[in-house]
Amino acid sequence: MKKNILCAVVVMFLFVTISSTLPAIAQNETDAELSGELTIWSSGEELGRFVEGFNEKYPNISVNITVIPNADFVAKLTPTVASGKGAPDIFTGESDYVKYLVDSGLWDDLRSEPYLVEQYIDDMWEYVLSVGTDPSGAIRALSWQASPGAVMYRRDIAKEYLDDT
Repeated sequence: MKKNILCAVVVMFLFVTISSTLPAIAQNETDAELSGELTIWSSGEELGRFVEGFNEKYPNISVNITVIPNADFVAKLTPTVASGKGAPDIFTGESDYVKYLVDSGLWDDLRSEPYLVEQYIDDMWEYVLSVGTDPSGAIRALSWQASPGAVMYRRDIAKEYLDDT
């Protein structure tokens, strides 16, 4: 469950952002005329389900998802991004290491062009923003999910073995 808490950093936001900013980047092109390639690294295969919907709007943009085992993810991603060669356009991050990546200083502040994340902040959970915000206040990552949790217990047993409050 811990791995599902913060499954994808930036992914849904970037799909939405790309959907809204690609026309601005190529002002004279329609959605169907835009072409290119998005490279995504993920530690799971769950992102494939979003590609079909994205390609309905942008049929000439190919989306290539590379699945990297979670145990190897940071070791592969960090030096690749730092070198500036072969880095993915989008990556996912697990709760185990996403704060490390956010605080690394390697990522854009999503409040700036072309992302302009502030227009979406009112629709986000505070948790999503806090995990993706670095110590300087820059928003470096967003999640497409935040998994709730709960603790259930029998009150009579809790009163017997724990404080009765």
